[in-house]
Amino acid sequence: MCFRKVAEMQMSSKILGAAVLVAVLLPLTGAQAQDTCDVQQYAGPPDGCHGELISAAGRLRPFENAFPSARVSARKAWERQALTKFGERFKQWSTAACAKTECVPGSIAGMKRCTYSGYACSANKQLAEDSGSSGEPLDASEIRELQRLLRRAGIKNVRVGRSRRIVKVDGEYGPVTAAAMAEYIERYDVDDSDLSERDLLGILRKRYG
Repeated sequence: MCFRKVAEMQMSSKILGAAVLVAVLLPLTGAQAQDTCDVQQYAGPPDGCHGELISAAGRLRPFENAFPSARVSARKAWERQALTKFGERFKQWSTAACAKTECVPGSIAGMKRCTYSGYACSANKQLAEDSGSSGEPLDASEIRELQRLLRRAGIKNVRVGRSRRIVKVDGEYGPVTAAAMAEYIERYDVDDSDLSERDLLGILRKRYG
């Protein structure tokens, strides 16, 4: 009986050791990668990910398994930041590296606020090498129209980095215009699934053109 017990313990030890070895050797990719992942293996877009960690908190929302709006709000906040910082090809949370979600109870009973953090990654190298979003990029006159309509919608100055910048009608598509678009999407709760600059221009034309 003692020999059998020792044999069983030895077998269990071998199985546990093998499991640990497999866990160490398995590569961490995309949203599967958690705190332990090394972001350096993803660095160097368009092949991989940007090296700046994005962390975004969502709005206070009811939190139930059947009504995950707190998570949805945090995910959208993270994707807006990724879009503003790095562009359309890096905004998808589903391709984020070292992805982490944390939800904490709010001050109102039954409410929670979630925070999403991770490194923005491109899902596809070929797409990442494309300039701009899907379809033909906006020309200077269309960018001026976009800027003018954003101002008409009340987006006249935006935060870029640590300062606020005026949204000018200058036909230049830069960080200020990108931040203005992100603020419009947030303020008016626009569905940003696969949304391009041209799509948003069309929405603005219908509402303010």
